[in-house]
Amino acid sequence: MKANHSLLLLTLILFLSAAVRLYALEPAYQYEPHVITLTGTLKSRIYPGAPNYESVKKGDRPNKVWLIRLPRSISMDQGPEPALFERETGIREIHVILTDLKGESILKQHKGETVTLTGTIFHAHTIHHPLPLLMDVQNFELQTPKRPK
Repeated sequence: MKANHSLLLLTLILFLSAAVRLYALEPAYQYEPHVITLTGTLKSRIYPGAPNYESVKKGDRPNKVWLIRLPRSISMDQGPEPALFERETGIREIHVILTDLKGESILKQHKGETVTLTGTIFHAHTIHHPLPLLMDVQNFELQTPKRPK
């Protein structure tokens, strides 16, 4: 019986130490109003939209979402209002918001390329937000040269 407890305790210690090491390797950021810079691959994905936000196959409109896919996961520290600024870990994709009217054309032009985005992060708070985090982009920089067609 003592051997079982020792083995269980050792397993628990190893698991916790691995979790702490992973957490320590994951960069942590703060929500708005803090401005952050992230580099990753610009992608788009279709999610179910109105009216039910459940299934495009069952009649919901397709909702194209632009996102940045990060090369490694990040975490977000919990903010002063936990309901609005939840602690998040293991985030690899962030919904990209460009409020400029030219935003969609810029995103289309650079889909699949490595970009550096600077802006503020906020947490999803409506059914329209399919990913947990969104970035209100203030600056967009291309990191990879445009591929010839």
